[in-house]
Amino acid sequence: MDKWYGIGYPRSANSWVRYIVRTCSGDPEIGVHSIDGYDQKYIKRHWLEPDLANGKNMLLLVRNYKEVIIRHNSDQAKNKDFNFYESLERMPSNFTQPAVSYIHPIHVYDNWANKKHIVYYEDLVDKPFETIEKMGEVMGFETGNFLDNYYFHKDRSVNAYSTQEPSGSWTKGGQIKTLYEKQISEKQKQAWDQCLKFEFPVLFEKYLKRYEQNET
Repeated sequence: MDKWYGIGYPRSANSWVRYIVRTCSGDPEIGVHSIDGYDQKYIKRHWLEPDLANGKNMLLLVRNYKEVIIRHNSDQAKNKDFNFYESLERMPSNFTQPAVSYIHPIHVYDNWANKKHIVYYEDLVDKPFETIEKMGEVMGFETGNFLDNYYFHKDRSVNAYSTQEPSGSWTKGGQIKTLYEKQISEKQKQAWDQCLKFEFPVLFEKYLKRYEQNET
């Protein structure tokens, strides 16, 4: 397997995908969260400048922006006075500007010159075998043994993360559970959609259209 960056907004299955790739490829684990060495084949990041490509390929992880922003910035984002548009205007500091932090990896991916692949969180949960098999085909690792023991690995990853052992995940899978449906209003949901559609029409159409709120 060649060297890859894995980049995505927090709560997008970043740790679970790192576990999958490293287990299948034999790339050693060295820690939870983003304590990754540059000599490894797969490096997990939430933010990445394009000039750091250095011959590496890119795996983009995407989840519904309404869900991850609520989950990662709950006190801020569910506030009725939270201005999603204004959170696009400044570079983030510790993801305190959630909209620009969300769109940045997608923008980097869209302009990435080397090999690249996109994985949607929802596909990883709803159809994990198909999604993981495709990852292996594109990234260059075998998935057969992993998928034969899929539920063992899923449990191991979840348990490892919760006990701070090397590289696990909170992505428990099985079904998509949403917080945003009850925590923000229909008006807010539609406003977030319109904001991203207006500011990033090409990126939205190419990568985020599936998350647009259906008008009722």
